[in-house]
Amino acid sequence: FFAAATYLLYLPTHSFGTIAIVTVFMSFFYNGIQPILDSMSLQLVKKNSSFNYGTLRLAGAVGWSVTGIITGQVIDSINITMIFVVSFVSMLGVFLFALGIKKETAGENAGIEKSVYTDFGKVISNRQLLLLLICVFLVSTGATAIWNFYSIYMKENGATATLVGYGLSFQGLCE
Repeated sequence: FFAAATYLLYLPTHSFGTIAIVTVFMSFFYNGIQPILDSMSLQLVKKNSSFNYGTLRLAGAVGWSVTGIITGQVIDSINITMIFVVSFVSMLGVFLFALGIKKETAGENAGIEKSVYTDFGKVISNRQLLLLLICVFLVSTGATAIWNFYSIYMKENGATATLVGYGLSFQGLCE
């Protein structure tokens, strides 16, 4: 909820200082969401073999794509500040949906939380896993430039916000 609410704080913000402060608050509330979702997904995979992590990633890619298209069209129709409204609405939807997720009892969750700490040594000593983690780090490092500046590059080459939305949506669907 607080992640959603902080997006609206950008609307009346016009100075660098207030944008920086709002960004700190937004980051504080938003940045934990993806790791929590990944952890919940891995717990579901461990408990229920019929759950498929790939299906979850596909749903995320489709959500990314749909939102990119909608946001691009909204920006072209209204203005750039609508990105904060779209983000607020999307995150508020996540919050409302999350209210329906069944809470685990302490007994069900205790073994999972314990394994995070006891298995750390196993992760560090596994050369193949460390190689995979290094690869993930390098891919993320390489992709950062694209994720952060691709839309600016497209705009500098004359793309409308709608076209940027379609470009980012296509990129998400290719996932």
